[in-house]
Amino acid sequence: MGYEESREKTKRALIIVLVVILFLICASGVVYLVWNWYNNYMAKNIYDGLSQQYVSQAEPEAEDNTPQLVENPIDFEALKKVNSDIYAWIQMPNTVIDYPILQNEQDDYYLRRSIYKKYLLAGCIFTNTCNSKDFSDPVTCVYGHNMRDDTMFYMLHNFEDKEFFDKNEYFYIYTPGHKFTYRIVSALKYDNRRITTVYDFTQESEILSYQYSILNPKFELFNSREDITLDKDSKIVTLSTCFANQPAYRYLVNGVLISDELTN
Repeated sequence: MGYEESREKTKRALIIVLVVILFLICASGVVYLVWNWYNNYMAKNIYDGLSQQYVSQAEPEAEDNTPQLVENPIDFEALKKVNSDIYAWIQMPNTVIDYPILQNEQDDYYLRRSIYKKYLLAGCIFTNTCNSKDFSDPVTCVYGHNMRDDTMFYMLHNFEDKEFFDKNEYFYIYTPGHKFTYRIVSALKYDNRRITTVYDFTQESEILSYQYSILNPKFELFNSREDITLDKDSKIVTLSTCFANQPAYRYLVNGVLISDELTN
C-alpha cells in the first residue's frame, strides 16, 4: 500500500467519524428538544387542568345584614385527595402564577416531581420543612422553576421591568380558612445561597439583616417601593426562581403580609 493510498483511507475514516459525531450531536439535540417540549406540554396540561378543576371562578352571593367571610376559591378538600402535601395556593394577578404550594417531609422533593409524585421537569411550587405551613414565619421561601414556556415562576422575571413592578403590587396565598394578601416590596437579583440556611430567623438581628438585604441589594437588577417600612414583626414571603444560564444567581420577589382574612 502506497503512502497516498494510506493517506486517503485515513481521510475517509476521519470523515466518517466526523459525520457520525455530527449525526449523534444532531440526534441528541432533537431528542432533547422533543423531551423538553413533552415535559413543558405535560406541565402545562397538569397545571392548567388544576386551576380549572379546583379554583372557583364564581363570585359569592352576599346576604343582606349578614357578616360575610371572604370567599375561598380553592377546593382544598378535593386537592388533598389528589396529594396530601398540597397545603396552600398562590395567585398573582397579570401573570400565569396560579398554582398549588406543596411541602414534603423530604426537602426539595418537588423540585422535579409533579403533584402526582411522578417525574416532571417543571416540578411544583413548594416550600421546605424549615417553614411552617401557616405562613407565620418571619420569612417564608417559596420555590418554583423558571420555565421557558412562561409557566411556573417564569413570570416573576416580569418584575425586572420597572413599569410592570409599579403597576403590580400584590399577590395572594390561600390556605384552608385564610386568605393572605402580600404587598410586593422588592424584586431583585440575589445569589444562590439558600436563604433559610444563611439566616437564622429566630434571631431579631438576622430578620432585620435579611430585610435590609432585600431593600438595599448589592446587585443592579433591582426594583422596590419607596413607601415601605419593615420591622421585626413583618411577615415576608420570598418567591424564588432561577436565572437562565446563570446558576450562581436567583431572582427574588418579596412580599410583606398586609392582610390575613378568614375565609369560608
